[in-house]
Amino acid sequence: MAETFDLVIAGGTVALPWGLAETSIGVRAGRIAAFGVAAAAGAEVIDATGLHVLPGLIDAHVHLRDPGDKTVESIPSGTRAALLGGLAAVFDMPNTTPPLTDAARLATKQNYVAGAAWCDMGLYVGASRDNIAALAVLELGRGVC
Repeated sequence: MAETFDLVIAGGTVALPWGLAETSIGVRAGRIAAFGVAAAAGAEVIDATGLHVLPGLIDAHVHLRDPGDKTVESIPSGTRAALLGGLAAVFDMPNTTPPLTDAARLATKQNYVAGAAWCDMGLYVGASRDNIAALAVLELGRGVC
């Protein structure tokens, strides 16, 4: 019996470890499950013929100004823009007002991100003389990179 996939991206050019190849990608439960697959019955099929297929990319250095100056760029606007640019995730720098340097501010931002971000988001915690002892614990927080 042939494998089934939730989604098949058919006929695109894909960068594989040995070079570029025209192939199809089978996706199951939101993850790449196989390359070189035939369109399975019942699967959604996207025809990528003539297109390059890339994974979601990550921008590891963004400055979203929540909390602080949302007029520069907010988490909702910045993460929507990231998705439109082909990014699957962004990592936000801690230089907000107030800066992200302690457990209370981290928890507040994590809760806000959960409802405001349109893509996956990691948070950097700022290091200072005042929080050096707490950094080892802060770095283990949900979504901290």
